[in-house]
Amino acid sequence: MLRDNESLYATPLGVKVEDGLLKARVFPDTKLYNLMINSPLALLCLTLDPILFYLATLKHSIDYRRCNLLLLVEVTGRKSHCSHCATHFTLHPIAMIETSSSQCKLQLYTRVLGCLIELLIVYSRVRYFVNHPLEATSLNCEHNCKTIAVSLDCIKRATGNNMLLDVVKRLVENIIKQLYILGCYCETNH
Repeated sequence: MLRDNESLYATPLGVKVEDGLLKARVFPDTKLYNLMINSPLALLCLTLDPILFYLATLKHSIDYRRCNLLLLVEVTGRKSHCSHCATHFTLHPIAMIETSSSQCKLQLYTRVLGCLIELLIVYSRVRYFVNHPLEATSLNCEHNCKTIAVSLDCIKRATGNNMLLDVVKRLVENIIKQLYILGCYCETNH
C-alpha cells in the first residue's frame, strides 16, 4: 500500500528475496510505478486471503486490519535495463506491524488462492492491453481463455464459499468482456 494524496493505494505486488534483499518488479507507465518513484515508504500486507487479493487488484483498496502482517518498508534503489522494461525496486524493512488478524489462526496456501491469483494476473494483463491497444499484438487469446477455464474449474472444485464464487464469477465476466473488446472470444460455462 502506498499513499496516494489523502488515501492509500493497494495493489498486489510480487516481492521476492534476491541476495538477501526484498525486491519488487514494477512496470513503468503504471500508477504503482509513479507512486513508488515518489514515495519513500510503502506498507506490505502479507496475507493469503483471496478476497484481499481481489480487492487490491480491482478496487485498489483493502482493510489493512485483515492482513496477517504488515511490513513497513523503505523504497530504495531502482534498477532497469531499458525505458520500457520492468524496474526492480529494493525494499528495506523498517518495522513489522501486527494487526487484529495477526492473532488469528495461520492461513494456509490453498488451490483456490493460486487459481484466483492466476485469474487476477489475466485480468491485469488484459486491462493493460485494453488501455494500450497498440501493444496488444503480444496478447495470446487462446492461452488467456484456457487460463480462465482451468482456474475457474479449479476454484469451483475446491471451494463451496458462495461469496468467493460470486466474486470469481464477476471477475471472469469482467475479463471476458475486456477480452472481447480486444477481439478474443472465450467460451466458458460460468
